[in-house]
Amino acid sequence: MNELLFVFKQLIKSVWIVFFFLFSLISIQPSLAQTPPHWRFWLAENGLRESCSNAVFVAPDGHVLVNHGHVDQMSILDGYTVANIPSPGVGVPVYESPSGEIWSVFGDGFQKYEYERDITDGRWIRYPIQPNGSSILSFFPISDNQIWYIHADRMMRYHCDAHQTQVMVNAVETKLGSFIDMIHSREGGIWIAGIHGLARGQSDETDSDSFVWKEYVLPQTLQISNLNHLQECDTGILFATAFSSEFQRHVLIQFTDGEWKIVFTDPQNDVAAGWGGFQGQFWIFQNPFALFFHENHHCSRVETTKVLSRDLIDLHTQPNGIFWMATSEGLARYAPATWRTPANMPRPDTVVHAIREDQTDAVWFAMKDHLACWDHENWTLHLLPPGHQTQELLTEDMTFLPDGQIALLSTNDLLLFHPQTGQFKTVRHPESWKISLLSSGDKEGIWLLCSKGSQFRLEQYNGRDFRTILAHESGQFFDENIRHIYRNRDGDFWFAGLNGLVRYQNGHFHRFVPSDGYTDSAAYCIHPIDEKNIWVGGRDCIFEYDGVNWSLVQSGLDSVRSMITARDGSVWVASGVGLHRFHENSWMTNSFEDGLPNAAVFEVYEDRRGNLWAGTSSGVSLYHRDADLDAPETWIPPEKNSREVAPAGAQFFFQGMDKWRYTQSERLLFSHRFDQEPWTPFSKDTVVSAHHLSPGPHTFAVKAMDRNWNIDPTPAEYPFIVLRSWYKEPFFLVILTLGTILSIFSLRLHLSHHRNLGRLIAVRTADLKRANEKLQEDANEIKTAYEQVLSYQTQLQMLASELSLVEERERRRLAVDLHDGIGQTLVLAIIKLEALQSSLASHEESDDLEKIKNLIDQTLQNSRTLTLELCPSILYEVGLEAAIEQLVDQIHAQHGIRIETRIDLPIPQAPDDLRYFLFRAIRELLMNVVKHAHVQTAALTVTCDASGITICVHDAGIGFDPHAQPAKTVGFGLFSIRERLTQIGGNMKVESKPDKGTSIILKVPFY
Repeated sequence: MNELLFVFKQLIKSVWIVFFFLFSLISIQPSLAQTPPHWRFWLAENGLRESCSNAVFVAPDGHVLVNHGHVDQMSILDGYTVANIPSPGVGVPVYESPSGEIWSVFGDGFQKYEYERDITDGRWIRYPIQPNGSSILSFFPISDNQIWYIHADRMMRYHCDAHQTQVMVNAVETKLGSFIDMIHSREGGIWIAGIHGLARGQSDETDSDSFVWKEYVLPQTLQISNLNHLQECDTGILFATAFSSEFQRHVLIQFTDGEWKIVFTDPQNDVAAGWGGFQGQFWIFQNPFALFFHENHHCSRVETTKVLSRDLIDLHTQPNGIFWMATSEGLARYAPATWRTPANMPRPDTVVHAIREDQTDAVWFAMKDHLACWDHENWTLHLLPPGHQTQELLTEDMTFLPDGQIALLSTNDLLLFHPQTGQFKTVRHPESWKISLLSSGDKEGIWLLCSKGSQFRLEQYNGRDFRTILAHESGQFFDENIRHIYRNRDGDFWFAGLNGLVRYQNGHFHRFVPSDGYTDSAAYCIHPIDEKNIWVGGRDCIFEYDGVNWSLVQSGLDSVRSMITARDGSVWVASGVGLHRFHENSWMTNSFEDGLPNAAVFEVYEDRRGNLWAGTSSGVSLYHRDADLDAPETWIPPEKNSREVAPAGAQFFFQGMDKWRYTQSERLLFSHRFDQEPWTPFSKDTVVSAHHLSPGPHTFAVKAMDRNWNIDPTPAEYPFIVLRSWYKEPFFLVILTLGTILSIFSLRLHLSHHRNLGRLIAVRTADLKRANEKLQEDANEIKTAYEQVLSYQTQLQMLASELSLVEERERRRLAVDLHDGIGQTLVLAIIKLEALQSSLASHEESDDLEKIKNLIDQTLQNSRTLTLELCPSILYEVGLEAAIEQLVDQIHAQHGIRIETRIDLPIPQAPDDLRYFLFRAIRELLMNVVKHAHVQTAALTVTCDASGITICVHDAGIGFDPHAQPAKTVGFGLFSIRERLTQIGGNMKVESKPDKGTSIILKVPFY
């Protein structure tokens, strides 16, 4: 029997483990689309001393203390700016006492940050304790004069003024076992976690030195121990991690009013931390970095970002579901959005298109196939009868009958629901007419729009009888696409539908067309603004009708489906692109960024308790005004704006920031004014133009508003001066007056001298005519002389060219005579002397002959040199290339200058006079280098193409200014070459600068 009982217990235990495992797998499936939208992050680029954040604490006055790693400063955030103060040490926790003193720890005790006026200019003062603080697990400055802290075996108190420590509780004297963690309680005092449970410690209200201690031991049935990572909600609920001996994992537990409960376990991973959120929500953290959000029986994994990754190092929670996370990658803040899906709402992600409130203040919600009710404590869900569905595009298809029953229009019939019995009943028209729309009607009953063929009737239904109010036979003004029915104080009926807007007045129908002023192609809802005016929402716009004229109120709304006027007088508009609020002549839009589950909003409704509801295509949202009560701040940066403005006007630039960036800066709205003018409507513009301001001092003021209608109470102001126009300046007016007087005087003087000037002009005109005739004669003479000079110049050029040719021929003739005559004779003389020398026996005679031979040989060399200078024979016997090589060698031998020669292509055969001219030109250019350049090297380049031959001689010598010193650097030889080049159609270009060398380029065409 005992064995069977044991097996049964093991079986139950196994089933329990499997159940938890399956539940965890189901509930922890990631759903990133459900990730809450209100995360804000701070990095080094946002002002933190470094991105890595090791400790975070929210001070009593709301500012946030953040300590970092191996840097010299920590950060303090006030919601708008970040300040940096000296760091107390690497990653150590930092807290602030109720009186505003900042405390931290170090190896031997505690340290306090002291400063005078500037918080950034202070220092840490150390307070050593005995025994030292190396084994402190946790501490907190519980009051202005006391720090409470724990070791594993005891809880201690440090009196700051007396510098004394005191043991308050020894762990062995408790049922908790060793102490593990300690946090400050929101109600005062501290919570301590131990191996076997929790303890609450606080000072006695009548005696601050007395201490009250209360323990809460873990029940053995939970099989958990080692509580750690305590977190307390503003509702008093405690969350902690604990080790489960049953699952062999760390699980998340909840402690409320003495009751313990395991709220989350994962058989595959340990729970590293957990904490409470808003209205039953809670958060789960696991390593490696995985953050989960648990709400409405659904667990969603938060999307990983730069900051939400790697290591979670510290955590601090605040009331209303706000918390801070210090991670290795930065600082993160989460705050619940202003619009939230109610906790524990059934079917939170379905379309909610109609919302109404009954006489008991219960709020009812029409969904596609359900009817939901919230009685301000619990939710109930009623499934529609089989085959029935509500019409999602109709925000008017749910209302109350006089007897309290709920009327619903389904796709097939009219449904009545009795809230007390929870039963549905189907109602059909007695004449089998189709019911296409229902509306709230009046106290006598609801209104039904019925049709049969082309006939339409508006009928009233009180839960028993149908009564016709008006009928229309042709269907010209009625159809099945009517969305809204409205009746004004005068008894006129208005019908809004997909095909436009129709009014029934004094027995006549009228469809509004663009010529009437209503230009929208459809109408979806009608809302009275006051006793006279109505707003009509269409496909994209809202129009206002004052009884006579139409005017555009707002556009860009994409299907205006519902409108209400709230208690504060603001108008709320539900549309396909968000929920819009109109108040004090300004518009503001809420969307997904503000917590709405979807920007497509079908219905907006305010109940009698002042709760504001929004029905969207992804569920219902409830507005929480108190989620964000902090106003933004506004700045006018002086570096972007001028203090002096031109009369034509100027632009002013401004910006703002919401506290903790709850509303992102790019979504802030701004209102401005000049001087004491009325404030403009809020808009997203951050640049304003100023025109037509009077000269003198002015003030530009601007204030920001966030998306929760928090307005900056201290608008930013910017004084500036509008300058006068130049023509209105006093100095200019004085000058203008004086100028006018002088002008009148000058005019009179001009008139008085006019006649004399006339006569003088006549005389001078005659003189000028005679002078012009004389100048014309002189010009003709000069022209004739110039033409003669040009003729002489041409003749001289021809003569110079002919002389050059003659010189070339004579040089060649002389060279030939020297070579063939004197040269041959001298060679023969040398041969004879050598023969005679060899036949003589006397050395003296032989020496004399040797001297004579040397003289003749020297004469022969001089003859050859002269021949080469006049005209080298190799030029005609071998060619220009060989002659150039011989010339280069000769210059090197005689003057020690090395010429680098580059002849890219063989020089084609040319007439003798051209070859001689080319050689002579090259020789002249190289000899100029020898005479004037003062260099040891030079470069010669000869290239050929179809147009002719290009010769370039370059040296890196002293250079010269071709314009300033032409006579010194260009001799007769170059002049002769230039004239010959001009005659044959070539040209010479000289490039030179002092100390930069010289380049001379000759262009010689073929002829």
